Amino acid sequence: MAQNIINGAKVFSGFNVGNIAGIGLGAAQAAMKPKSEYSGEKGRITSTLDILDSVGTAAVSAIPGVGQIIGLAKMGLDTGFKALNNAGYGTSGMTTTDALLGSNIVGESRPCKSRIFVFKYC
Repeated sequence: MAQNIINGAKVFSGFNVGNIAGIGLGAAQAAMKPKSEYSGEKGRITSTLDILDSVGTAAVSAIPGVGQIIGLAKMGLDTGFKALNNAGYGTSGMTTTDALLGSNIVGESRPCKSRIFVFKYC
């Protein structure tokens, strides 16, 4: 009986709250439709910047300890940004400015009092 409990604990030994949260955020992002900027005339700019943002997030997440926390927070921010975009608070991606503002790197760093009004009123 005790051996079964030990074996059961070993199955979950590689998981922690951060891993599970990261998997959940990744699944949430995968379930959402692509951002509207990708289909615009300058959608390749947004797509390229988002890929670079993802690579940077993965690199930071590989640092044990604080890097994992920062990477998880960034992934949560990216998920929220994509959700707002899907709710209609994105740009058309038709101009270079739209493409830059719609990317995760530039769009998330814009100073604004409220993330909800980031594209329409800031």
